[in-house]
Amino acid sequence: MTICFKFGRYQPPHIEHIYNIIKMLENPECDQVVVGVVGFVKEYGEVLNRENPLSLKKRLELIEKSLYKTKYCNKLSLEGILLKNILDPIIWIVNRWKKYNDKFEIYTSDIGEFFIYGLFSLLLRFAGINISVRYTKQRTISASKIREMIISGDNNWTKYVPLDELDKKQIYYYVKIIKNMYSDHGEKGSKFLEKRAFIV
Repeated sequence: MTICFKFGRYQPPHIEHIYNIIKMLENPECDQVVVGVVGFVKEYGEVLNRENPLSLKKRLELIEKSLYKTKYCNKLSLEGILLKNILDPIIWIVNRWKKYNDKFEIYTSDIGEFFIYGLFSLLLRFAGINISVRYTKQRTISASKIREMIISGDNNWTKYVPLDELDKKQIYYYVKIIKNMYSDHGEKGSKFLEKRAFIV
């Protein structure tokens, strides 16, 4: 069985994320598609800051909502991964490989990630672990750009996010409150935001 992975922060999920996941689901070479939604964790809990305004729970919910009517959704598995360091996704994949001994493929549209994962896959092959990396295509929109559009007041960001109006209001709220209250303090806003999250 071939398990195809796609990792990302999805801050927020946008149309290109969803398109790439659907293409993986439609790919007959992928028997199972695992979307790893990445967050970061420290001693006080999940890190929420200017680059990571949406909680892991909320991002999983938004991606599921965008994909639940997809034809091949029975092949899809959404998994949240809270990272303590940058190597955690690789360790997570290796542990999964040891358990199932399947063929693994990592898909990415980020050229930097492609080279990083490619290097790791070469090193892992020396240990007998077969993980390949596939580059889909260069991104035309990014979540970073969408966050910048929200902060600058450019309402065109909404056309890139395939969600209903309530979800868009929640995304807007989270990005703006991070910008207005914690732009210089980043992680200090985490506990406050978790209490106030998604009051619109």
